[in-house]
Amino acid sequence: MARAGTFQRMHEMLVDPKAARGRRMLFDAYVNDDFPALGEERWDEINYALALYDTLGGYLCKGQVDEDIVLELWHHPLVNITAPVHAFMVHREQNGVSAPWAFLHDLLRRAALHECACPN
Repeated sequence: MARAGTFQRMHEMLVDPKAARGRRMLFDAYVNDDFPALGEERWDEINYALALYDTLGGYLCKGQVDEDIVLELWHHPLVNITAPVHAFMVHREQNGVSAPWAFLHDLLRRAALHECACPN
């Protein structure tokens, strides 16, 4: 029950408009090669959205959420955001931010390896 509750709360946070806006900003910045500068509001919004994914990845690594459920519901969004995330990480490093967000990268790796059972 605790794992299901933890996932439900994370899922609610991930679908919240603020998190969705941060992900959309990341996609826009990636497509337009226009990543925000450190300290800009867009930087914070993108960071917030990715921090939620990092938290979800941490819960997954610690067994606090069920991997099958996470990947069933978030596989496609995670696969789609992988390239923008990697580009933003390079941008962050170029701005002196070296936090590795290992849980986020592990979550993206798991999503890439996941075999989707979506109906065609």
